[in-house]
Amino acid sequence: MNIFNIINMANSEYGDYGYRTQKLEELETLICHKFSFNDIYTYYQFVKFADKNKIERVLLESKNPKFVYLIALKNRYKINVKYYEDKLINYGGVKWYADYAQKIKGANVTRLEDETIKYNDPELILKFALSVKNANIQKLEQAIIKTNSAKYIYLFATNVKGANKKKLKKVYNRAKYFKSLNESFLLK
Repeated sequence: MNIFNIINMANSEYGDYGYRTQKLEELETLICHKFSFNDIYTYYQFVKFADKNKIERVLLESKNPKFVYLIALKNRYKINVKYYEDKLINYGGVKWYADYAQKIKGANVTRLEDETIKYNDPELILKFALSVKNANIQKLEQAIIKTNSAKYIYLFATNVKGANKKKLKKVYNRAKYFKSLNESFLLK
């Protein structure tokens, strides 16, 4: 039996009776113990009358930052923003920081920005600069320079509003020059 069959059974069970039944409780227990976290989240999304608190607890116990972000996003108007932000950071969800800062009202942009910078990943730094409205572009620019990635320095300079293009062009040329030097040593 796949998750979509169970979702259909759960929806029809509720529709037949108009309230949560013992059979529905048993279905949710089965889902929480026997199905993947992705399936559990699918159930959470498509069954309106599911025991949301129970399902959220199970998903948060997975310590998967993707589910922390998705639960926060689904409930963004009635969540404890700091609680979910802490969970996201504790579970190492750096690839979700920019999305969280952008879409969750009240998110601590500075904190998420600093956490993103700690990872020194040029792709994530660029994503943060491009997608988060109140991002500190100068701080992110310094972080992108420290990565010494010619590709992402170029992308930052050409795509991020407020970037210091002159400064980044110099850094880009230097990064490109050193990359070509390293490549020429490898060829020998």
